[in-house]
Amino acid sequence: MNPCNSVKITKLSAPDVVVINENNQEPIVLDCEYEINSIEKGFVLKWLLDGSPIYQWIPSRAPFALRSFKDRVNVSYEASSEQNYKHRALVITRPLWNFTGEYLCNVQTYESNDRKSKKIQFIQPETKFDVSFDNVDDEFAVVRCSVDGIAPKPNVTLRINDVQQLDITEQVTQSDDNLYHIVVHTKQFRERLSEGASIQCELKIPGANYIKTKDISYSNSSSTKLSTPATIMISIVMFLISKL
Repeated sequence: MNPCNSVKITKLSAPDVVVINENNQEPIVLDCEYEINSIEKGFVLKWLLDGSPIYQWIPSRAPFALRSFKDRVNVSYEASSEQNYKHRALVITRPLWNFTGEYLCNVQTYESNDRKSKKIQFIQPETKFDVSFDNVDDEFAVVRCSVDGIAPKPNVTLRINDVQQLDITEQVTQSDDNLYHIVVHTKQFRERLSEGASIQCELKIPGANYIKTKDISYSNSSSTKLSTPATIMISIVMFLISKL
């Protein structure tokens, strides 16, 4: 085989991290640029995710997506006006967080083949992120951080006056669609929490530049815990009784 006549991938372009935006998602374009000699026959381009085919194109036929990518890829997208390069790109329009993995572009002819790959991390951002404290009695306060609707699982850290709290309790659950709900809390002596102490919660997804923080200040005379509807109703009833 003459290397000069072999199909060869020259560049694979794709993002490292994608934060999913369900309200206004920009298409994610994975482009596979290659060179092919006009004398080569039987050209086929395939995209694979973690070794499983998800997209295929033969220049004489229409491209098509496979598996869970069927309704989430723009198969009419044209990366080039030239026939042998027209549908080389994989364009994901409606990503899911479990699309994370190793994306491989494979190009082949009857005579030769080449492949390149790249890891992409998809993130489903949190729907809720809160930090709070509750003065539960005269002696103790509970400091709490909660995160809802996120994937993959983040690391959640609590800090008080910039000191990471190691004596914590973490509760982790997953919804039916495998999104995470995480609550981290620690119990503190109120006498050790100075008025205005900084309370910070940080969530971080390993392997991605995705970090969020929230800060509040501690108050010895109040609590950030909101009243539930039941508590509000009891207060109204007691007020009305007192007026009778």
